[in-house]
Amino acid sequence: MEFGLYQAVQLISLITAIFCYKGLKKFKLTAFVPLLILVCIVEFIAGNYKMWGWPSNYIVYDLYFILSTPILLYILNNMLAFKKKGQLIYWLINSCLMLFVTYNTFFLQGLHKIDTYSYLTVESFMVIWSLIAIFRQFLEDDAATMLNEHPYFWINGSTVIFGLGILFIMGLSDYIIEKKIFLYGKHIYQYVTKALNFVLYISYSYAFILCRKLTVKQS
Repeated sequence: MEFGLYQAVQLISLITAIFCYKGLKKFKLTAFVPLLILVCIVEFIAGNYKMWGWPSNYIVYDLYFILSTPILLYILNNMLAFKKKGQLIYWLINSCLMLFVTYNTFFLQGLHKIDTYSYLTVESFMVIWSLIAIFRQFLEDDAATMLNEHPYFWINGSTVIFGLGILFIMGLSDYIIEKKIFLYGKHIYQYVTKALNFVLYISYSYAFILCRKLTVKQS
């Protein structure tokens, strides 16, 4: 049975989110709890696919992507806090995005390979939305809560780093698979994605702690 460091970090992030739930509620980030429960379950199943007798774990990640993306978009929506017109545009764009991801998963690239089109498209939008959130937060920055002390900064900053990393590695995934670039029996992109996950979930945990800290401070 496989349970790597990156999975431990994801589990720690979930525990931290539950512990800091009151703070998450204040900052409208409670959707992280079901998201992280889903993440931990999926990573356990996908990480041990050989134990289940499966030839690959692509189908697990492809289905996870369909389930997790709307939750992430909902969280981003709460952080962006667009007005009515902005909300409408945001959800229209993301509805089209989800339609494409669903079509690509079931009809275009399919469930039994890495759906690179979905990853490249979604992560591009995640980076854009997160950069907008950081920019909006920068404009609203005040002496009470500095930018680097705000949970939204750490969530969006790590999302940008993760997204750019995924865009890079997914852009090369077909080449890596075709050329059979392995390291200790695994495709090199698997190590990169695990490192990116490590950074992402450590940042999430720190953001959750900041939520709790700022909530206690303001109460």
